[in-house]
Amino acid sequence: MLLQREERRPAGNGHGAREIITGTFRLADLDQEAERVRGAFVVKVSITTANRPAVLPDDPPAVRYRRRVFLSIAAAERAARNASERGESARIYLCELLPVQRVQGG
Repeated sequence: MLLQREERRPAGNGHGAREIITGTFRLADLDQEAERVRGAFVVKVSITTANRPAVLPDDPPAVRYRRRVFLSIAAAERAARNASERGESARIYLCELLPVQRVQGG
């Protein structure tokens, strides 16, 4: 994998230099990355929102489910607290990452 640095004149609020990754990953690179991820912890926040009230008296309200993944507990707690302040139901789960299947390569 190659890393190139490209210099450009900034336009608007853009950046003057950017890095471009060219090439493809080798299979060994993907396997090494999968092993680095194995056992890492993330925090998932599940948010449940009643989108709209029921139209008829017997209809249940439409419900929307969202999941967000965070790398720190503080960020997850902040997202759950903000959801609760908006009147949504939020739950926090501690999850462990486990590579299941190779996505690319042979």
